[in-house]
Amino acid sequence: MEVNIFKHFHWIFQDREHTNLVCVYPRGAGKSFAALDWCMNRIITDEDPNASAMIITNDLKKGKVTTRDPLTRYEEFAQRGILRYNENTGTIILQPTNKTSLQRKTIYLGSYNQRDTLRGYHVKYIVLDEARDMPPNVYQEVIVPIVKGLETGGQFLIVGTPRGTNNILYQLYQEGQTDNPVTKSKLLTGVDLQYSQKRMNFYRETLSPAIFRQEIMCD
Repeated sequence: MEVNIFKHFHWIFQDREHTNLVCVYPRGAGKSFAALDWCMNRIITDEDPNASAMIITNDLKKGKVTTRDPLTRYEEFAQRGILRYNENTGTIILQPTNKTSLQRKTIYLGSYNQRDTLRGYHVKYIVLDEARDMPPNVYQEVIVPIVKGLETGGQFLIVGTPRGTNNILYQLYQEGQTDNPVTKSKLLTGVDLQYSQKRMNFYRETLSPAIFRQEIMCD
């Protein structure tokens, strides 16, 4: 599976030791699409023939745009009939064309804002996209019970841009800045990612100073 991954995301594919991987990155860094690639990587390389993942976002409509990407991003799989996409739910299914095979690897799509629909799922890999927007208590009461297989490599990928300190993104980022055996985190700004001067000027001119600091400088 050959997919062009931005260098600033390489570490989330390489790190299989920490349970929580936290990316606090600016607008335009490719977080959502990298998260999808991460899910594909994890379920494809997992020895469990029915390994599954879930992307949980703040906006199902936006999430469906992201999960639809494999139809072109992994065109070879789609052409061979291995990859299927459900337009209604945003679900991605990887299944051999051999109808007698029980193998079925799945990436589900869910929303923080429809928490009751998340109950009952059990997946090994979970992405929390724009985790700063997650309502209070959803992480502990709904998200954590979903994940299974922590003893065999189950992981969370938490991505987003910052918004204050009273949210799970900030809390897990802080945990990942210590020698924590469970959580590892990285924060990068538009400067760190070497956004062009033209792009930085565009953001400065179109965003308010506060939003620029938040969305581009991850302040």
